[in-house]
Amino acid sequence: MGAKPKWEIKYERILSENPTAEKIKELKEEIKKMQSGKVTGTFKSKEEYEKALATRDKRIAELEKKLQEYKGFIKNKDKIANILSYRNGLEEKLSKLPKDTSSQVATKKQEIGDTGKKIDSYFKKIEQTKKDLKDLLDRKKSGKVENSEALENFYRSTISTFEDAVSKLQDKQSSLYNELRELEGQGAEFKEESGNKRTFLERKIAKCNLLAANLLKGKNIEDIEIKVEEGRFTSKDGKLKQKIQAEKNGKQSNKKEGQTEKAGTKAGTDLPAKPTKFEQKHPVMAKFKNNVKKLFENIKNKFTKSKTQPEKQEAILEEEEEKENELLKEIAEKGAKAVFREQLLANRKAAENRDAQKYGGIYNRQNTNTTPQHSHDEEGEEIGD
Repeated sequence: MGAKPKWEIKYERILSENPTAEKIKELKEEIKKMQSGKVTGTFKSKEEYEKALATRDKRIAELEKKLQEYKGFIKNKDKIANILSYRNGLEEKLSKLPKDTSSQVATKKQEIGDTGKKIDSYFKKIEQTKKDLKDLLDRKKSGKVENSEALENFYRSTISTFEDAVSKLQDKQSSLYNELRELEGQGAEFKEESGNKRTFLERKIAKCNLLAANLLKGKNIEDIEIKVEEGRFTSKDGKLKQKIQAEKNGKQSNKKEGQTEKAGTKAGTDLPAKPTKFEQKHPVMAKFKNNVKKLFENIKNKFTKSKTQPEKQEAILEEEEEKENELLKEIAEKGAKAVFREQLLANRKAAENRDAQKYGGIYNRQNTNTTPQHSHDEEGEEIGD
């Protein structure tokens, strides 16, 4: 799944050093000894002494950094292992999703076009060189040229070189066509749903990396804020970023429209509309007609407003985001299998309670085994025993 994040490289390094409580104790003692002791040795100048002092301070800083790394690792190693395992599962799912290959297809077509132009260019050079060779041979035959063997050999060698280049380019072009067909086949499998699924998984993977990186620093899990920036976890085509931007633009547009409506209403109160001829001739009927019209407009506005409320939608999204973050922290604490097993048991218990209420407490499920054989993630996909 590409290059490893920095935190994971650091995690693997610390893991290979096998930090223990005993090693932490040794590090503390070494740091204390270096801090309390003097710099020993023979120094010819003040500069040499200061250099030795700086070297000692640098070594102390390195040891203190390692000490903090070891402390953070030992404190949260189980949580990091849990979230890393879960993230690896997400990455495996991501690798199996169809990809949007439209940009790659376009690049490949461009390569094929450029290669075709080079082949055409060589064909023109070959044709011109053959023509030059024919002219030379014709002049030699008519006695106009003597001792032309060297030039003849040059033309023939040039033609051979160009033909070899054409052959290699044609092989390359054939290979490019095969790659293009493969990319087009992959692109045909890509659908909007898989694009949304890819975005969903990429966001979760980014959150797992953020959580693990902070745990490795020794932070308490409840103090970690899991929030990823726009564009940090999107696909190369940036579709999620575009979608988020579109939603923002929509909110701004709605806000402007609301401001315009308010301004219009205020302006209308200052300048009352001139009565129409119908209103002047039939004032009672006109008033009734306007009241009915206002009633339907109010109903329509109420329905529209309740249907599209950006603030309410944003609150729902924030709530879902918070639930997802809490789930990731729970996975770090207990492990994915344990968490999803608990969820499955809770869902089964809730279903049994609903059945009991529906059938007056006399209904029992045939399957009374409450220990699931498989756990499932929040997407309803099996993740193994």
